[in-house]
Amino acid sequence: MAVRLLAALMLGFACISYVQLRRLRRTGALLAASNSKLHDKNKKLQTLNEKQQLNRKLQKLNRGLNEANHLQEEYIGYYFNNTARYIDKLEGLKKNLGNLLSTKQVATAQRLVEEIDIKSERTDLFKGFNTLFVQLFPNFVTEFNALFTEADRIHLAETQLLNTELRIFALIRLRITDSEQISRILGYPIHTVYAYKTRIKNRSFLPNEAFEARALAIQAN
Repeated sequence: MAVRLLAALMLGFACISYVQLRRLRRTGALLAASNSKLHDKNKKLQTLNEKQQLNRKLQKLNRGLNEANHLQEEYIGYYFNNTARYIDKLEGLKKNLGNLLSTKQVATAQRLVEEIDIKSERTDLFKGFNTLFVQLFPNFVTEFNALFTEADRIHLAETQLLNTELRIFALIRLRITDSEQISRILGYPIHTVYAYKTRIKNRSFLPNEAFEARALAIQAN
């Protein structure tokens, strides 16, 4: 009797095990199919993500190209207008000096040369640059100041658009990053440009190596 009971129990366990095994196999097959579908979906999602990332990079590149073209157009116009103005001045000066020297009015010619005010000419150049730059980058001063704590921010007078420090970094924003070139444009000794740049970077809460990159990232209008 005990043997029959044991055999029945073993048969019952065998049946249960067989049923469970079949269920496990079906579940395994379903899981395998699901995993395959998930893998396919993940591949599609990965491809989609890659496409989206590429699209974002292309959009960023396109924005950069559009900005570069816009800046190029504006500054080419600015450059030619100012160059034409200075050529007109030089032409008038040459004519006057020629007339004076031909009539041996050397003293008058000397006075004419001495009346040339280089400082005033450079001031006018800065005013024109400041006006155009702020038109192209209306948020530059605000975003530049955001790189400093309140106590270290640059405060301009009501009539000022840019000061020397801002003008240096305005040129850097225009990708004129060579200090020697900046010194020639602004008429400062190169060590003065270095000193301004170092002082500004040291005042920011950003690391020096990150500061210039953030300044370059300020968007044009």
